[in-house]
Amino acid sequence: MMLGEESESADFWKKCGDDANAYGIKGVIMMGAHWDCVGTNKIEVSMKPNPGKSPVAYVSPSKYIDYQLVPDLKTGEKCIEALSAEGFEVNANDEFDWIHDTYLILIRMFPTKCPPTTIISMNARYDPHFHMRVGAALRPFREQGYLLIGTGGAVHNLYRNVWSPMTKYLDNFAQETPPGDWAMEFRQAVEDVLSNNSGPNLRRAMTRLMKHPKFRDAHGTDDHFMAALFVAGAAGSEDDKGSYGKLCAETWELTNMANSQYIIGKWPQQVLLATLFILHVVYTAFQAKALVLRTGASIPAAVINIVATLAATYTSFLEDQRSIAPSYILVLYFSSASLLALPRLRSLWLITPEDGVTVCCGLWTTIFIVTVLVLCAESTSRFTSLQPLYQLRNREERSGFWGRSFYVYLLPLLKAGNSKVLEITDLPEVDAELQGQDAGDKLRLEFTKRRTKNKNILVRAAFAAYRPIFLWAIPSRLALTAFSFSQPFLITTTINFMGASPTTVNQNYGPSLVGAYILVYSGITISTAVYWRQTNRLISALRAGLVSMIYDKTLGLQPEDLENSAAVTLMGTDIERIAYNLRTVHELWASIVEIAIALWLLGRQVGVACVIPLVIALFCVGVMIPISSRSGVAQKQWIECVQKRLAITSTMVGDIKAMQMLGLSKALSTIVTKLRQIEVETSLRFRKLLIWQIVVSNIPLDFTPFATLAIYAGISVVKNDASLLSAQAFTSLALISLLTSPLLQFCQAIPSFKQAISCFDRIEEYCSTDSDYDPLELNSPSYDSNAIELHSSLATTPLASPLISFQDATVLRSLTSTPILKSLNFEICRGITAIIGPIASGKTTLLEAMLGRHILQDDPMPIALSCAAYTPQVPWIMNTTIRENIIGTNEFDQKWYDFVVSACGLENDLKNLSGGDQRLAGSKGASLSGGQKQRVALARAVYSKLNLLVLDSPFSGLDSSVLEIITKKLFSEDGHFKQTGRNVIMVTNNYQILSHADDIIVLDKGTIFARGSYSDIVAHMPHIFSKLDMNTPEERGELQPSPQQIAIERSRDELDEYEDPSKTKSALALNGSWSVYSYYIEAAGWALFIVSQATLMVECFCSSFSSVWVQWWVDANAQRPNQRLGLYLGVYGVLTFSSIFGITMCCRLYVIDVLSRTSLKLHADLLRAVLGFSQDLELMDLMFPTYYLNFVDALGSLTVKLIIICVVGKYLATSVPFIAVVVYFIQSFYLRTSRQIRILDIEVKAPLYTQFLETIDGVACIRAYGWGSEFRARSQHKLNESQKAFYMFWSIQQWLQLVVNLLVGAIAVILVATVTSLKSQFNAASVGVALNLLLAFNENLTRAIKMWTMVEMSIGAVTRIQTFAKDTPREEEQVTSLLSESSRDWLHKGDVQFDNISAGYSTSPTTILKGISLKIHPGEKVCICGPSGSGKTSFIMAILRMLDIRAGRITVSNTDITTVPRSLLRSTINVIPQEPLLLPGTVRFNLDPQGLASDDRIEYALRKVSMWKLVLLKGGLDAELEVQHWSVGQKQLFEIARAIVVRSPILILDEATSSMDWETESIMQSVIETEFADQTVIAVIHRFRYIDRFDRVVLLKHGCLVESGDPTSLLATDSEFRKLYQAWKKE
Repeated sequence: MMLGEESESADFWKKCGDDANAYGIKGVIMMGAHWDCVGTNKIEVSMKPNPGKSPVAYVSPSKYIDYQLVPDLKTGEKCIEALSAEGFEVNANDEFDWIHDTYLILIRMFPTKCPPTTIISMNARYDPHFHMRVGAALRPFREQGYLLIGTGGAVHNLYRNVWSPMTKYLDNFAQETPPGDWAMEFRQAVEDVLSNNSGPNLRRAMTRLMKHPKFRDAHGTDDHFMAALFVAGAAGSEDDKGSYGKLCAETWELTNMANSQYIIGKWPQQVLLATLFILHVVYTAFQAKALVLRTGASIPAAVINIVATLAATYTSFLEDQRSIAPSYILVLYFSSASLLALPRLRSLWLITPEDGVTVCCGLWTTIFIVTVLVLCAESTSRFTSLQPLYQLRNREERSGFWGRSFYVYLLPLLKAGNSKVLEITDLPEVDAELQGQDAGDKLRLEFTKRRTKNKNILVRAAFAAYRPIFLWAIPSRLALTAFSFSQPFLITTTINFMGASPTTVNQNYGPSLVGAYILVYSGITISTAVYWRQTNRLISALRAGLVSMIYDKTLGLQPEDLENSAAVTLMGTDIERIAYNLRTVHELWASIVEIAIALWLLGRQVGVACVIPLVIALFCVGVMIPISSRSGVAQKQWIECVQKRLAITSTMVGDIKAMQMLGLSKALSTIVTKLRQIEVETSLRFRKLLIWQIVVSNIPLDFTPFATLAIYAGISVVKNDASLLSAQAFTSLALISLLTSPLLQFCQAIPSFKQAISCFDRIEEYCSTDSDYDPLELNSPSYDSNAIELHSSLATTPLASPLISFQDATVLRSLTSTPILKSLNFEICRGITAIIGPIASGKTTLLEAMLGRHILQDDPMPIALSCAAYTPQVPWIMNTTIRENIIGTNEFDQKWYDFVVSACGLENDLKNLSGGDQRLAGSKGASLSGGQKQRVALARAVYSKLNLLVLDSPFSGLDSSVLEIITKKLFSEDGHFKQTGRNVIMVTNNYQILSHADDIIVLDKGTIFARGSYSDIVAHMPHIFSKLDMNTPEERGELQPSPQQIAIERSRDELDEYEDPSKTKSALALNGSWSVYSYYIEAAGWALFIVSQATLMVECFCSSFSSVWVQWWVDANAQRPNQRLGLYLGVYGVLTFSSIFGITMCCRLYVIDVLSRTSLKLHADLLRAVLGFSQDLELMDLMFPTYYLNFVDALGSLTVKLIIICVVGKYLATSVPFIAVVVYFIQSFYLRTSRQIRILDIEVKAPLYTQFLETIDGVACIRAYGWGSEFRARSQHKLNESQKAFYMFWSIQQWLQLVVNLLVGAIAVILVATVTSLKSQFNAASVGVALNLLLAFNENLTRAIKMWTMVEMSIGAVTRIQTFAKDTPREEEQVTSLLSESSRDWLHKGDVQFDNISAGYSTSPTTILKGISLKIHPGEKVCICGPSGSGKTSFIMAILRMLDIRAGRITVSNTDITTVPRSLLRSTINVIPQEPLLLPGTVRFNLDPQGLASDDRIEYALRKVSMWKLVLLKGGLDAELEVQHWSVGQKQLFEIARAIVVRSPILILDEATSSMDWETESIMQSVIETEFADQTVIAVIHRFRYIDRFDRVVLLKHGCLVESGDPTSLLATDSEFRKLYQAWKKE
């Protein structure tokens, strides 16, 4: 029934028939499922001469009634003989009419004509071994060219089929329910057997299937399974080992009936090769008899052919068994053999027929045809014959030489890119050679071998690691040189032919020239494709290896070695430049070869004048060397300016809330703008040098032809030699073009290679840094979900054996630094150990020393605990889900996970957060509050089940309720740690936690001041605790959203209003945008832009029209030799120098003037949007102008050349519309996919960058947890994803080059065919002009399309700037009567009044502050308190206009704040945020960003906070601020100093003391009381130790003002504040 309808299975049978016809089978031998005979050993063969067809139910007779069956009676007799010889009782049946299981398949396979077919019956006993023997007996027929087929069913049980859907829908494929489990299980068993067994194993495995538990369910009777056993017997001999079955199609009908089509074996090329071998032997015999064909070399050549064919047969057999792709060697050999057979074939047909010649002619024709057939067979993909494992390889790996050379494997991707928006999953995987693991291991091995050498170690290692890829490009590059230098000879021959009179000798030259042009241009196309494919593979492998190596080194370095983010710069900028610059690596040697050849050939044309190009080239190289050196220095200076600007910009973006609070937005924007101006000014030197590079590199191209021909003409006049004629002139011009092109490439390749070497050196320096950790050698600790039960028994002797021991140890950060910890003599035993001490006492340093981050004075090797769950002071949060942050690299265990979440106080948070634990944490935990980040980090440590936890101040941001949960479930006597015996070493000053510690170590000034249990220290040294924080701060970060959270917390309706990612991406990726070009030109200035383009057009016209002028010159010489030489040379010189002047002025106007304007204007727009995309600015500053200039230059040259070619070619002009249409569709087809892949390339780099950044941030945690290998694997995966887009992008570029080369080749062939067939209508010199212009036509066309694509890619940077500048929400002023931003004296007193205020975030409809009315008097000290989420920070943000006021008004100093510009308001109020804002730059800049204070004032401020000595130690006020080793408390003191430097009537503190010990808090409180005694102080606090110092307490709850009053009064009554205070006291 199934084959009566269209289906996947029916299509497969058709393909099988096509393959069989292509192979040329002799016939078909079939065993069906419906014909059997009775008898113990009996079998029958159909021998009816004209068999009929039995009817088929549910299939229209029209589908089969007219099909003519062809029974093969002779083969039937042979089958009877073969079966009888094996002991079967065989009978011929001359009455059997064929059944549907045979003829319907034949109709599908061979619809036009039935092949000779023999039908074999089954035996009614259905013995599996019997039918296996039948197949084995007929196996030899396969080798004779017969196709053996068995038809049955993988699952066929009519009793268990579901018939109702077929009758309901009249479709036997209809399925209302999936197939039964029994059917799926047996069907899978059949596939497993056929796919995983071969040879005799296949026979045994197929027999065992009849014992499968589900066999009887799948087969109610055995008849439909016997055909499979017949096939297994025919394909299961020893010779069939390695030939596996392949499931090619499958169709289910009647719900539970599986029709699965398998194929075993393949069409053997060996048969064709054997035929070819025999033909060569026979031809040799006849050739020996034909005297006219016999020479001294003919017999040896024929013998070589015979031996080569025999070797090819054996090689084909070996390759067939061992390779997943067609053999390169055989394809190249038979391609060459086919091509080289043509001249002999032509000669044989032209020779006068004689005895033996006619036979030889026929034989050689047959040899040629068979050779082509062998070539086709050897080039065919082996996909259907591969094992399933190898079928997963990408198309490129499975393609042969021609498939790869013509980039056939890219066609599905190009098609997909034109019909839909591509995703990264649509791109094929790169092969193992280009993946991070393989490429990285090779490079690392070679680098390690060469570590003892002194110079360029990494460069040498790279070329050694990828030597095969590098060397494979050399033959194709040499072939490209050979084909390229064939062009001048073709031009010479063509011009001579056009100028010669017709004779009998040259009458056939025209078609021969056309054939020669086809051969040469085809050779150029193929060799170019192969060469660049290998080059792209080299670059891709190099990129993968370098990124992998840099990441591995990053994992091995200490956190302080990674603070400058060098790894990200190396992985991004340096590797990208290596990839770009090393694309011309082969041109370094190839250019020298081509220069030498071109000089020699040019010398034959113009004599000693040939040295002119060499002199000019040497001059250009000599000038280029110092330019390149200076360019490197200038580029380095430019990059340093970029990095400085990016450092400040990234800090602005990362701490945007603190920046706005401090009112530094305008000041920092001004500073960044100045840095951008300095950056642009610094880049001018590099850009000027770039212009010189462009001009100098174009001199050989523009000036050399003029100088050479001028010198030659001068010499010919002086010596009275022959004048310059067309053949000589245009051959010389062609050779000069072929000479100047490699000269130009060589000039460009030198600086490119030097830049690449410089980048290699930077990476080498980084990878040579000493490290004490190897991620390749350290495995993660084993994770056993049952290792720690939730309530296991208390561990025995928890304090017995020490975890780590220090003996008279002095700890240093480096061998040259001063000691931090001195004379340490102690052991840390098992249990819970707490380390306490005042600020800067060395607590964190001690923990880091235990983890191996520091060294001992007398032992340079760092000490380290083996594995520990580490939580640093600043929690490390990855940009992934909360759950993935908690479980890390461990397996997910729901029971254990639920306990950890509960024990770490995260249960309620996850319930309240949108998305729960699947919520993205954001970059550095941007979507989480400070306390949530600490608890997630703590949960990660607990979940790891590591025996030791190292915690650095993990509770500083937690409120009392959360801390109570953590204490009870983790630290108490009944808590998890003590019940399971897990050990904890922690830094904390929290009284509630300290009371559960088994041991407490007190540090002070780098030494151990005291040690003992909690009770001992309280009893004997209570003064120690008096300096510590006895109480718990509430959570520092409120549950109100941060600016980053707001973006995540938008309502779904709000998102739906303006976000449609698929549509936006589709429109941008497929169509681009034209408005952005207008935006860019407006930034540059229309007049300046138009003038720059006009100068470029001058260059394009003059450079191309010079060829026409040379034509007029040589035409004049043909009539009057060397007459008016001065005129022709003068005009030629004007054209040449005008061309050079045009490109110089264009570069000057564009690279200097246009770019200076656009760089500043677009950066200003970007800065106003508060974004900093370094990659976008780099594209805009450097890549876009380069691509644009190349595009316009190529397009202009292309247009002028095409006009000239059409004028010369006359009739060729009629093909211009066709060519234009073809070019349009090529660029359209190419551009859409290329644009999308470029976008994907940028997109998939982001996760790789994120992985690097997160690794840098969390390398201490990764090392402590022992997660190096897992993070390395993650990095490899992200790198491989990035490689897909990177490699595909460059591959598609070469596909374009291939298509353009084919198009230009077609134009050349059409041109030559036209002029040779209409010879009398064309002038030889004109043809020379056209052919010379064609030399560069394909290069210009390719460059135009490529550069247009790159312009489209690069303009995306401008698009993003335009979009973000337009769409990014800004803090727009809402009234026009604003104060001047310079009116700093508006704030003359510190009163603040709230008048029924309601406020919220502009991006959220939720109102946070509700109906608050409050007046704060000048000089009043006000404390803002309340539970978490009460609106405390929002209260402050409302004063600073960081919330939208929806009702009421706020006045400051009797001025409505909505009339004060935000920047002025914030800059005149002193704010100390809870997260200190410290910017890259000097100490002076950080304390006084606006430059308003004197040195004395700054020194005074630092002295007041006890930090002046520390600053002096680091170099004073103008030294770079280095806070890597500062505690959070020290950073907050620095913020206080900033407030002292520039005073304000109002000081706002937002959780400023939350991370301080009591001593540091006392310093801050003292400073506030003395320095800000007259100012209004508004402080958000959680610690009530100094509550009596405040004049008033304001308590908020749920955004409402609950109560307000002096603290003494509130504490004396039953107030909400009293309850909050008492809860704090209990802790």
